[in-house]
Amino acid sequence: MYTSIKRFDIRVSMVYATIATLWIISSDSFLALFLNGSVTELAGFSILKGLGFVAVTATALYGVLHTELLKRDSMDRALQEDILERNKTLDALRQSESRFSTIFHRSPVPIVITRLEDAAIVDANDAFAKLLGYERHDLIAKTTPEVGLWVNPEKRVEAVASILKAGSLHNHEIHGRTRSGQLLILLASAELIAFGDVPHVVSILYDVTDQRHLEAQTRYQAMLLAHVSDAVISTDLDFKIRSWNPAAELIYGWQADEVIGKPVEEIVQSDYSDTPREVIIEQFHRAGSWRGETIHQRKDGSTVHLLASTSYITDSAGNRTGVVSVNRDITERVKAQEELREAERQRSQIEKERELLQLKERFVSVVSHEFRTPLAVIYTAAEMMHRYYDRMTPDRLFKQIHEILGQANYMVGLLDDVLTVNKARAGRLEFSPAPLDVLAFCQATIERIQAVDDGKHSISFASDGQLRAVVLDSKLLQHILVNLLSNAIKYSPDGGEVRLDVIRSNGAVTFKVSDQGIGIPPDGLARLYDPFYRATNTRTIKGTGLGLTIVKESVDLHNGTISCETEEGVGTTFTVQLPTSSEIHHDSDSQVG
Repeated sequence: MYTSIKRFDIRVSMVYATIATLWIISSDSFLALFLNGSVTELAGFSILKGLGFVAVTATALYGVLHTELLKRDSMDRALQEDILERNKTLDALRQSESRFSTIFHRSPVPIVITRLEDAAIVDANDAFAKLLGYERHDLIAKTTPEVGLWVNPEKRVEAVASILKAGSLHNHEIHGRTRSGQLLILLASAELIAFGDVPHVVSILYDVTDQRHLEAQTRYQAMLLAHVSDAVISTDLDFKIRSWNPAAELIYGWQADEVIGKPVEEIVQSDYSDTPREVIIEQFHRAGSWRGETIHQRKDGSTVHLLASTSYITDSAGNRTGVVSVNRDITERVKAQEELREAERQRSQIEKERELLQLKERFVSVVSHEFRTPLAVIYTAAEMMHRYYDRMTPDRLFKQIHEILGQANYMVGLLDDVLTVNKARAGRLEFSPAPLDVLAFCQATIERIQAVDDGKHSISFASDGQLRAVVLDSKLLQHILVNLLSNAIKYSPDGGEVRLDVIRSNGAVTFKVSDQGIGIPPDGLARLYDPFYRATNTRTIKGTGLGLTIVKESVDLHNGTISCETEEGVGTTFTVQLPTSSEIHHDSDSQVG
């Protein structure tokens, strides 16, 4: 600035000199001096006066021009500073625009700029394009409804109205669709801006689709918990209660706010019948779950029967985070089961009493029928001996006595059978296993049967296995073999072979009795072991119907099994398998007789 003023002073001095020179030259005195060669006193004064005027005028002009120049220089300096400031502002704007562009395009949050008037997309970042399933360049100039941002365009009209009213929009939920048709739930925040005189909207979108689905699922699950009839209780790993649904309130009588945060054992007293609570907890820790019936105590002290299903809650990594128990009130079911068991017990008792009554009726019927014949024979023989004793020969007398003894033995056997069945039905039939030589036992039994049969039937016997020392009840085994062999002979009126096979294997002894008799009708198999029952094809054959009942009871006391294969007119085979409770091993024997 100093240099410019100095240059100005030199230029003004030159101007002054020029003006003074012109003034002097143009004055009359100077012209007279120049023309005449002499100056008068008056002329000299005029020259001095002119020079003074020029000096004053030049000084005034200098002041004006100098002031003006200072003003212009100040204005130039202000203009330069303003230009510099504007350049700085423009640089800052360019940098800000660059930063905004970088943030806009690289932001992971979807951002879109649209014209307010027609929703045309002016610009959008890659995140927005990816959200809708488009390439960014495919979006420009299209409207947001065209690219699926608004499932219902009317909702955009409402949103625009809100923006115009408030100048912005915050966390407004909108529904859109991707290019593939997948539904989107978005939260939109928007600001109204102007590019030139044209209003635009900058929108930031957040995809909350998964969150809304999760919230919906949570609400649905909460609704289920609120309406389910089972008590659903969750605890942390220290068994402090975290949740307590309405059904739990109803079942236990405790409100949720009374129990949340408390140890579950303070609220729920459990009874696991014969299993200690510590054992149940140990099983639960080991297996990760437990299911069973338990009895819990309500708030009022009453008890409730529950079917409990308890398991650990785990996170996505499989770590245990808590415990949940679903408890179903089965009190009414347990009560109904108890009533049913009581009714069944009473029914069973009534059935037993009915069977006993029927048994007595059948007993009376059998006794009246079966005892009549032997009693008549005994009576007749005794009367004959009474009347004609002195006339009877010893042979005749022996025959009468033998007849009386035979009929008496039959009646004793009949009474023994009745008493045996009665003991079995009353649970008083004893089971006394002891080591037994089954081979010798079977041979002796066959000899007794053949002696009574008088050789009318042949009995074959075959054995296989270690039979000389087997732990069985000999008395019950006698019931089994005598009745099966006697029936085989009795129901083979035309003779034929009766066979007994005995096999020992796999910890059991199998007895198989076969005949070639009349067989059993199919309709009689279901009642084959009922007391006093006789098949329809045996009415003409003497018998009581107690033999197979005694066999079945004797087999059951051994925990054995009995089966029957039969065909009418061909024959019958009974198979009895008796497990041995302990054994004394000998060399295996095999005999056929």
